[in-house]
Amino acid sequence: MTEVLREPVRRPARPAVLAAALLVGTFASTIANTLVNVPLAAITADLGAPLSSGTLIVVAFNLACAAGLPFAGWLGDRLGRRRVFLVSMVGVTLGAVGAAASPTLPVLVGFRLVQGFSGALVLPTVLALIVVATGPDRRGRAVSWWAAANGAGQAAGPTVGGLLTDAFGWRAVFLAIVPFAVPAFAVAWGHLPRTPPRAVPLDLPGVGSLALGVILFLVSAAILG
Repeated sequence: MTEVLREPVRRPARPAVLAAALLVGTFASTIANTLVNVPLAAITADLGAPLSSGTLIVVAFNLACAAGLPFAGWLGDRLGRRRVFLVSMVGVTLGAVGAAASPTLPVLVGFRLVQGFSGALVLPTVLALIVVATGPDRRGRAVSWWAAANGAGQAAGPTVGGLLTDAFGWRAVFLAIVPFAVPAFAVAWGHLPRTPPRAVPLDLPGVGSLALGVILFLVSAAILG
């Protein structure tokens, strides 16, 4: 974190607008996690799958997120945080549209993997970007905004998912993410300064063992649950 805060990155001309876009992107990636909790029965029934297999829809997102999160910070350094954020918003959007159009459960699970990995890229990348965008005088407030957006997405998901399913069907649950991800991408494309890539080393055994440990824990919890 110290290296991120000291990185000589040019401050954006409109930090408030950019910070809002980054927070919206965070909300889009986190609400994708819990939107499906309520409409699982409707999804599996429509796709002709047993209700028990609906857990795959939830677990796929969590597994991909857990596997990608240890690598996300390194990718931000290696490729540039602006590029990683833009890629993550594309992934969130494609995952949402693909999930909404999925004809079968395996296809839906595949797009949930895309959503989960994209969400893993968002969290550490946005945290670093929003700290740089707002500057040291508003750093504490910016981090609290980021945490609030993250928590709001997790908390709002089940309620929003249930309401959308009742009103428009379960496919609308995934499409609801797009109006958040697309504007976040557009604003970041136009206002987010480019951060230079850095050739930083990757502790592959460390991040690999961490990712594997989290994945095994999630799988065990899903099986025992």
